[in-house]
Amino acid sequence: PLHLIKAQLLEEAYNMIMDDKFLIIRMSNGIKHGTQVLVSFIRSFEKELHSKIELNDHASGSQTVSVLSKIRFFFLEFNSSMPLDILIRGEIGCALIMLGTELQKYSRWADSLDYFTDAFNIFHTIKYDYKHPDVIRVLQHIDSCAVKNVVLVSEDSPNKLLLRNWNVENKARFSTELRSHPGYAIVRMRGVYRDVNFKNISYKTDMLCVGSKESALILDYENGLLSSARDGGILSTTLANVSEGIPLLLKSRTYIDNKKDASDEEKKYLSDAYLAAALFCIGPDGRISPTIAPHLCLGTYPYPSLYLVARGSPNEAVFKHLSDW
Repeated sequence: PLHLIKAQLLEEAYNMIMDDKFLIIRMSNGIKHGTQVLVSFIRSFEKELHSKIELNDHASGSQTVSVLSKIRFFFLEFNSSMPLDILIRGEIGCALIMLGTELQKYSRWADSLDYFTDAFNIFHTIKYDYKHPDVIRVLQHIDSCAVKNVVLVSEDSPNKLLLRNWNVENKARFSTELRSHPGYAIVRMRGVYRDVNFKNISYKTDMLCVGSKESALILDYENGLLSSARDGGILSTTLANVSEGIPLLLKSRTYIDNKKDASDEEKKYLSDAYLAAALFCIGPDGRISPTIAPHLCLGTYPYPSLYLVARGSPNEAVFKHLSDW
């Protein structure tokens, strides 16, 4: 479909990649090579599609995720449809790792964990032991999906986050890769903004977490505000609460509905509170602290969070003693 992508016939390219017959042809020259070619197509498709939409529009990411999901289920059906050589099944497992890694670029941590779990289960079925390079690799990827929420912690906390590289000059841009957690960075939890409506206030948010450095946020620093270089989302605390344990998020500009009942004093108070919760300073060791609470800084919980996954996910939580209730 590369010629279709270059001709900007994106719908035709999308339909071609989603066709089973096309996938079968691509895999005929080897699963590893075929998957690499497909990933290359997907990146070209994403790049071209993203150039045609607004930066805060997630349509491109949604279609790319759909393609990756289609290829995943194609491999799972192929793996279960007939007896296959161990070598071929091992290649399918490696292909799922490749697809899951690509999916992580869109902050789909829970979804990518399903891909890695599928790969691990295949390796387990073909009797790969825990010293096998592919098993070691997939377990590392599984660990990278155990995302932890970014929260405010005490400046003395062992769980504080320290940037690897940063720039405190005004109008600076830097990556959120961490030296306190090698191989990790501050990343978006979902990669999709959600609407928040509270009384006469509304804005869009996406929670922040610690994940693979390949998905690191790139931030712009200007006049105390840290914003996403990709879409302008502003780093802030949840509900303008600057207290220990409060989660951090990316948010759009806050909209205050003047038509709803609220005095001018209340509106000013809310506006000032949300602005104060979005002002940060960067310390000499790379910590990020709220300007109004320098004794706190960005950190993380010591354990991964429990979160919702798709029904039927191989990683769904199942109560052990449900039958006893």
